[in-house]
Parts: sequence; C-alpha cells; structure tokens
Amino acid sequence: MINLTIDDRNIEATEGLTILQVARRENIYIPTLCHHDALEPSGACRLCTVEVTVGKRTRFVTACNYVIMDGMDVKTTSHEVTEVRKMILELLLARCPGVKAIKDLAKSYGVERPRFELENETCILCGLCVRVCAEIVGARAINLVSRGVDARIDTPFHLPSEVCIGCGACAAICPTGSIQLKYTEDKVEIKPFNTVVDLRKCVSCGKHLASEEQLSLVSGKLGRLGGLVLLCGDCKRQKESVALADGARFLKNT
Repeated sequence: MINLTIDDRNIEATEGLTILQVARRENIYIPTLCHHDALEPSGACRLCTVEVTVGKRTRFVTACNYVIMDGMDVKTTSHEVTEVRKMILELLLARCPGVKAIKDLAKSYGVERPRFELENETCILCGLCVRVCAEIVGARAINLVSRGVDARIDTPFHLPSEVCIGCGACAAICPTGSIQLKYTEDKVEIKPFNTVVDLRKCVSCGKHLASEEQLSLVSGKLGRLGGLVLLCGDCKRQKESVALADGARFLKNT
C-alpha cells in the first residue's frame, strides 16, 4: 500500500493507481476533458494538472496518467494549479467560444472572455474519439492528422472511411458535441468525417437498426446471445415479454 497526502488529507491507496483514480475514490474533484475510465489515459487536455511534491522536488503533472508514490504530497486547488487551469481554459475558450461545456467549465474558474483571438472550432483535439475507435471498437477509422494550427481529427485524406462501422462511439464520447450522427432511412452519416454507412434492418419489424459491421462485432462478443443484436429495441422487449409470460404460465401449471 502507498501512503500519500492529497490536499492535506492522509490517504492510503493501492500501488499502481494514478492520482486521478485515488482522488475520485476520495471524492476529490479534479476536472478533466480528455479522460474516460474505459480508455488508457493520455493527458492531452492538461486540465487535470496538479502540484506534486516528493521529497524536496515540486512539479506540475497531469493527474490522469501520473502514478502515485509513497510519501507524495498532492495539491489540487493551490493558487498555482488554479492559474494553470485558468490559462488552459482560456485557450480552449478562445478555440471553441460557442461550446457550452467549455464555457461552463471556464466560467467556474472565472474565465468568461479570453484574451486571445477567437476561433470558430468545436473540437478541442482531446483524442477521446480516436482512442475509443482504436481501443474499444478496434476500427481505427480516425486519427490526428497534420500538425500545429492545422491539426485536426479526421479520416485519412478526408476520404470516406472503409473501416468505419458506423457505431457512433466517437460521437457518444465527444465532450464538446463536435462529432454528429445524421440518420436517414437506411444510412448514417458521421460528421465531420465524410463517412456514410449503410444500416441493416431489424429481422422482425424491418426498422433500420445498425450497420452490418457493427452487428457482426457485437454478435461475436455476445456468443450464443448474438442473435439478439438483429432485433431493434422494441422487438427485443416484445420477445422478452412473451418469454416472461410463457414462463409465468409454465410455473402456474406445474
């Protein structure tokens, strides 16, 4: 076990945990934008910066991917930490002035008008969409392309992706709403990635359900229950209701 201090609280934690994991367990708030518990941490947004002292050395680190050490002293709300986060939020607000999640978070730190030139972006390049596509879905349909001020998340050469399965995980995990799914009767378009995926129909009612690739992926993970993915939500519930009713009648007659 590791003994450390966070905001003057003596804490005992399991070796190998990160500062963010321990802080959340102890209900100590550290803001994040690029972190999700299901994904490997990356420290991309730097918003979880904290002040760490070990021995005589003090430094600023990202809590999401910094592993705890015995005797470590962590400050999450010191003046210096707050100033670092305010600067990060000011830069993010200048990049994405119309994004509500950024505006709300910046306001909580007293940042309402950035000093920098305003842009018209919605993506903060946190990389959550890239990581969920690679680590969870396994498609690797998108990535960070270009460098510097031209950096963006996109498909290779901004061409329609041949490996995207249209699952929408990228849109679901995006903290700013930059990725949008546009459904038509038999297709889903993933914006801004210039990709359109055909949807398969529910085998029971004929309602468009999901892409062939997505259904195959989920079916493979479910094993003998894989056939359920071919049904829409309404048909699944109807099938379950019939099964429950049959079971009740069987118990009543035995």
